[in-house]
Amino acid sequence: MLIIGIAGGTGSGKTTVVKKIRESLPEGAVAVIPQDSYYNDQTDMPLEERKKTNFDHPDAFEWPLLSHQIAELRAGRAIEQPTYSYITCTRLKETVHVEPCDVIIVEGIMTLYDKDLRDLMDLKILVDAEPDERLLRVIERDIAERGHPLEMLITKYRNILKPMHDEFIEPTKQYADIIIPNGGDNERAIQMMRMYILLRPHAPEQSQEINSIARYRPHRTMRHSRQTSASQATTLAEVCLLLFPLPFPTRPPDFPSEKIIQHQFRTKHQAKNASSP
Repeated sequence: MLIIGIAGGTGSGKTTVVKKIRESLPEGAVAVIPQDSYYNDQTDMPLEERKKTNFDHPDAFEWPLLSHQIAELRAGRAIEQPTYSYITCTRLKETVHVEPCDVIIVEGIMTLYDKDLRDLMDLKILVDAEPDERLLRVIERDIAERGHPLEMLITKYRNILKPMHDEFIEPTKQYADIIIPNGGDNERAIQMMRMYILLRPHAPEQSQEINSIARYRPHRTMRHSRQTSASQATTLAEVCLLLFPLPFPTRPPDFPSEKIIQHQFRTKHQAKNASSP
């Protein structure tokens, strides 16, 4: 199982990144756990008090429950994911049944904020976008989908979204293994993440050789954090070889092609599903 945390400010494009990664993999191979489902249960509070909730502050989330359920999935046990209503500003009685699967993606604005949650992740990603671009996306989305007036959105951005982003989301960049600029528009970065997932079950037998080759092919699609582990760097080097073939004969002759890796991933996923009760 591979657990990936994908964080980023409101309007950064993280949901688009998650959607594109999910759609590129076999059906049922990926489960997405939205952090928004883990806002605190406020049923004991009056509605007027609930409406004052700052949903962009870390205190709005029930971190222990989120960490516990991700740990349960990692241990191979199914969970009942909570659901949340922005209308009543509290948790609903209905839950979503989630079974363990090959890839678990935890997605939300502060996915990388809590240490206990970060420690459960195999890969930590932050989706980045310029502040003005994030603001425009929020305005377009909230006017079209929620009918919010422009003046209210600008006030909300100035008083809540921007201050909370600067204080609590921007600092989590230091915990990211990978930073994806330009959000869902960064097709090459999304392709690299897809290949990273496909390559994960394949044990890299040419680690030392691949790393030495990768030194001659630096790429600029994503920025690597200093905290990227050796195993992650090796796999990312393999991804680079697939996406940016070297013009000289230094590619390992027995290194698998993308089609072979995809076939191996799908075969493994299908075999796992066939063996499940």
